[in-house]
Amino acid sequence: MLIINELKLAKELIKFPSITPVDAGTINFLSRKLRSLGFKCKILEFKTKTSKPVKNLYARLGKSRPNFCYAGHTDVVPPGNINDWTVNPFKPTVKKNNLIGRGANDMKSSIACFVAAVSRFKARNKKFKGSLSLLITGDEEGIAINGTKRVVEYLKKERLENAHISLRGERDNTWNDIQKKEKEKELSEDDKFRHKEEMQKIIDEEIKNLEALAGKKEKEILS
Repeated sequence: MLIINELKLAKELIKFPSITPVDAGTINFLSRKLRSLGFKCKILEFKTKTSKPVKNLYARLGKSRPNFCYAGHTDVVPPGNINDWTVNPFKPTVKKNNLIGRGANDMKSSIACFVAAVSRFKARNKKFKGSLSLLITGDEEGIAINGTKRVVEYLKKERLENAHISLRGERDNTWNDIQKKEKEKELSEDDKFRHKEEMQKIIDEEIKNLEALAGKKEKEILS
């Protein structure tokens, strides 16, 4: 059974200079990783007359209800003056137990932790009731008009998917708040990520909560 290491995956994702709206290959790379875990992936590209095309990814593992969806983004803000960094922002480095690189904090490490948690969850649970999915956009740090909102609209229009429980790997907003909020962009010298097991605990807890949503006993959520 494939087990993905979150630190290794975070480093791999950070190496892509995916500055909004440029994808730089990040979405295709992540899609291949998810397919190796059994996810069915769909890459969706949206644009307008006044905006450049943006790639998005929707991936799902399983067909049954309920569907637990993780929402995130692979695009990053510009690194600013490279000379102000202690390392190349797109050559991730671990210093004093901190992962440093553009996107380490917002939010490629979060995506890596979730994918790694899913790989370990699958290894422990060959079968489970419900589905796991990821909605990953490449348009969060920019004008944010061709990302999550467009994907949700597409899925609803095609009657393809419905998320019953969702988790966003950031603190600034939630799944339901898909409209862009103006916020200051952090252009600090280093993005730092502390590698812990927090995401593993979150995903395990949320999976257990699926049974409550489905109206089943806790021991029956997995089979």
